[in-house]
Amino acid sequence: MTRNPSPAFFALGLGALVVSVLLGNLALLSFELPQWLRDVLPFRMLRPMHVSLAVGWLFAGIIGFVYYALRELTGRPLPHRWLWVHWAGYALVGLAIMTAYTVNIYGGREYWAFPPVLATAILALWLFFGGVLIRYGRHIQRTHCCEDTGHFTRWPTYWWMWLTGWIFFTFTFIETYLWMFPFWGKTVVRDITVQWKAQGALVGSWNMFLYGTSLYLMAHTAGGRRVACSPVGWWLYLLGLVNLIFGWAHHVYPVPNATWIRGLAYAVSMTELIVLARMIAQWRQSSTPPDASAFHGTLRWLHTTERWIFVNLILAIAISVPVVNLYTHGTHFTVAHAMGTTIGINTPILLAALFYVLEKEGRRLSAGFARHSVRMFNVGLAFFWAGFLLAGAVKAYYGWGKGLEWAVYRHKVGNALWVSYAASFLLIYVFIRIAWRAWRAASRPVVPAVKPEVEEEAIP
Repeated sequence: MTRNPSPAFFALGLGALVVSVLLGNLALLSFELPQWLRDVLPFRMLRPMHVSLAVGWLFAGIIGFVYYALRELTGRPLPHRWLWVHWAGYALVGLAIMTAYTVNIYGGREYWAFPPVLATAILALWLFFGGVLIRYGRHIQRTHCCEDTGHFTRWPTYWWMWLTGWIFFTFTFIETYLWMFPFWGKTVVRDITVQWKAQGALVGSWNMFLYGTSLYLMAHTAGGRRVACSPVGWWLYLLGLVNLIFGWAHHVYPVPNATWIRGLAYAVSMTELIVLARMIAQWRQSSTPPDASAFHGTLRWLHTTERWIFVNLILAIAISVPVVNLYTHGTHFTVAHAMGTTIGINTPILLAALFYVLEKEGRRLSAGFARHSVRMFNVGLAFFWAGFLLAGAVKAYYGWGKGLEWAVYRHKVGNALWVSYAASFLLIYVFIRIAWRAWRAASRPVVPAVKPEVEEEAIP
């Protein structure tokens, strides 16, 4: 584990996640804070810090796990020295971004509010990651491939998801900076459309990585190639691909675009979550109960993902209906959707990946610890999510329904947000507890590593 940089990426990501939630707390109630504190930590600083760190957690976990998976899939040693250089570069760029925000140097937009010059470093690190993914993807061992299962490609679905996510992130990341060119930046409708299209596609690109990671975990704990090469897995891949191309459109209902694009975007963005939930449910029926499995932590976090997919799917369908979206857009309903997916779906997948790495390396945590962590996580997130929904309802009622000024009803919104504020500390406790126990596990003597509970039978 000392030479393998995967745990270091997870550690860096978990640190970013904890700080992101703490800063999000300050931003959450920034209008209720004393004036002196608002002068020191204004909302314009807290929000981009919070967003950048949350995205940093997602990609640190993604990169760390893909590096580990490639070593497992190929049976070949990766260039660890260069991977550690990648880790150091990732940490330094993150530090530079936080420093820029601290001294009030901005320049970008939405997820990338930092100075655009730092984007070149991010792109260089991302291209290096893609090079490793492609180079070692060519050497995936036959036992993990689909070539003898009657499918059109030898590579499993999760590798295609990772590759597609990498390609589309590269393209859309560059696209988010088209506003710097007059052809796009000087025309309001074109600028808004391209920006929201690019930002939505960015989310779709890291979703592809997360879908691929969840399929990998299912395949290597209980499902085998029945999951990695299944028709449902390919449907999930194709739906995710279509969502990358069209799914952004339901974010820009007010902007002129073709009606068929809006309709397709609405349908696809809902369907891919349904397919993912169905795959997890089918895999869950055939897998060993968590406490009886050597992969108890991995299984519990994947089961948690299934529950929060269902909950967020209901909210996503509701706020994507145009007439409902008119009242909910720009309220805390949108924040609830974003937090529900980032913390409720994406984070459990990455925590499952972290537990998988520990369990495969013979450094697994106890079943009781995994069970209690998941329970506390679910309770904390339920109240955290509900507080945002309540705040969104208050703002929609008084702002859109009553037509009142923000200053009149802001304290009513603030009262609702105290629920989310209090619940967030339980989430922070869970994340810190996991990070600490994982660090201790990585430092103690190795116990015999576990093998996947996989039946490598022919795929029907």
